[in-house]
Amino acid sequence: MDDVGAARRAAYLETVVTVDGRSATEVLDEWGPYWVVTAWNPFSEPQTPADNAGRHAELVARLEAAGLTWLPAVGSSPDGQWSEESVAVPGIDREAARSLGRAFDQHAVFEVADGMLRVHACFADWTDERPL
Repeated sequence: MDDVGAARRAAYLETVVTVDGRSATEVLDEWGPYWVVTAWNPFSEPQTPADNAGRHAELVARLEAAGLTWLPAVGSSPDGQWSEESVAVPGIDREAARSLGRAFDQHAVFEVADGMLRVHACFADWTDERPL
């Protein structure tokens, strides 16, 4: 689970993030830094729509129980062939975001800050980044 591989890391770094139908940059300008986490497709293994919906509902319930603010988000490939329902969460730190990712068996979580998209591993010690 720690060995994500160069191709998958490159694909994660190309992810296009939208938050509540808006660009990642627009939301960054409004909110400041935030994290994007998904519960879909644990360890990048495709799940049924019902399984992904249940996992997403569990993630949202966890955020709400913790009193955290969140907005619906989507992470998608640049060509739009792949996408995952996600949440954008301001006001948490790197370890809290990585912990959420680990709880839902995710290889990585996304940080949107300082005009950058950063991909942080949940189970390993790597970070990749690119300008928004």
